[in-house]
Amino acid sequence: MKNLILSIQVLIIISSSAVAQEAISKKDFAEYTYSFLSEDGQFSGEGFDFLKNEIEGSQFFLLGEYHNDAGISILTNALLPILAEEGYRHFAVETGPVSAQKLTELGKNGAVQQNLRDFYTEQMNLTGDIPIPFFGGIEDAQFLETALKLNYDLWGLDQEYLGGYLFLLEELWQQSEFPERKRSSYEAARKRIISFYEINRANEDIEVYDNIRNDEIVQSFLDKSTETKECRCCLDIASEIKESCEIYHNWKADLTANLEGRTDLMKRHFIKYYESTNERMPKVFVKMGGMHTARGFTGNADFELGNMLHEWATINGKKDVNVSFATRYYLDDETGEIGDNLTYDSEWVENMTPLLSNADTLEWKIVDLRPIKKLWINRERTLNPQLKRLIKQHDFIIIMPPLPETVPNYAFAEKERSQ
Repeated sequence: MKNLILSIQVLIIISSSAVAQEAISKKDFAEYTYSFLSEDGQFSGEGFDFLKNEIEGSQFFLLGEYHNDAGISILTNALLPILAEEGYRHFAVETGPVSAQKLTELGKNGAVQQNLRDFYTEQMNLTGDIPIPFFGGIEDAQFLETALKLNYDLWGLDQEYLGGYLFLLEELWQQSEFPERKRSSYEAARKRIISFYEINRANEDIEVYDNIRNDEIVQSFLDKSTETKECRCCLDIASEIKESCEIYHNWKADLTANLEGRTDLMKRHFIKYYESTNERMPKVFVKMGGMHTARGFTGNADFELGNMLHEWATINGKKDVNVSFATRYYLDDETGEIGDNLTYDSEWVENMTPLLSNADTLEWKIVDLRPIKKLWINRERTLNPQLKRLIKQHDFIIIMPPLPETVPNYAFAEKERSQ
C-alpha cells in the first residue's frame, strides 16, 4: 500500500511539473536581448557596451561566424582594438598556417588592401580559385590591416585551402636552402599543378588534391624539399600540403575521417601556437565558422576547438566568451529588397521564431543565452531541439540587420566550365 501511495505521489509531482512548463517565447528572449547600431564601421549602444563588458577578464573570445559576411568582418574590425586593450595579442583564423604567414607578409608594408588584391588576382587567374579563404573581400582586408597594426600574431588553424596549392608550392621552393638548385624540379611541379587546376575547371569531378596526391613529379618535389634537416619550414610546408590533400580526399572518400582529421588538425595547430608563445595563459581571439567554435558534440559529429577551449578555460578558472550569429532579415540579391526568413514554411523557421522575432531591420541585436539556459535546465520553459543546441554551444547570439554582401577585393573574370 505504501508503494502504491508513493507511486501516485511521484506521478502527481511529474504531472504538475509538466503542466507548469511552457514553451519558450519571444517575450522570454526579449528580456535578454540588447540593441546596438553601426554607422561607418563604428558601433554604439547598450548591446555593444554589453558585449564589451563580457570581453573584460576573458581568456578566449570566440566569434563563430558564417563565412564571407561583410557585417561580421566590420564587427571584427571594431572588436580588435577592444580586445587588444584587454591584452589579446593572438588572432586565430580559419586558414592554414602557411596561409596565415602569407597574410602577415602581405600586410608588412601597410598597403594591405592593394597587396591582397594583387595576390588574389594573380593566383585566381592562374588557378580559377581563391588562394586563401575568407580574406577575399575589402572588409576582410580592413580587419586584417587593423590586426597587423595592433601587432596581433595571426594563427592559421585549418588545413591549407584547395585553391592555394600553387602559391604553397612557391613558398616551399623560395624557403628552401638552395632554391636555384631546385628550380627545374620546382617549375616542373608548378606546371603540373597549373594543369590540374585547368583539368578541374573542365571537369569539376577531377579534383586538384587527388591529382597532387597521385602525381610522381609533385610528390617527388615535396619529398626532396624536406631532405635537408636545416629547413624546418620546408618540412612544415610540405607536410601541410600533404595533410591538406589527404583531408580533402577524405571529404568524398571517408567523411568521418575527413571530419575527425580536420578537427584533430585544428586542435594540434592551436596547441602548437599556444605553447610557442611562452606565456602562461595567452589570450586568444578565435574567428572561425560557428561549428568549429561551438561547445559540445557538434553537427560535425565531433568535439571541436570551441569545446576544447571551454574546458581549458574552466579547468584554469578562466572565462571563455562564445558568440555566434543568426539571420532573420536579408537583402535580396536581385531586387535589393529586404527579405524575411520567417516568412518561409519550414521546421527551422518554426524552431527559430521565438529567437528571431526580436530581430530588427535597422538595429543589431545581441541575445544573452545563459539565462535562457537556466529557464530550460530549471524546467521553467521547454525548448525545441534547435534552440537547445544553440544555448548549449554558445553564450550569445548576434542578429544583424540586412547588410550588403562583401565587396570582392580582386579582379577576376571566371572562365566558363567546359560542358
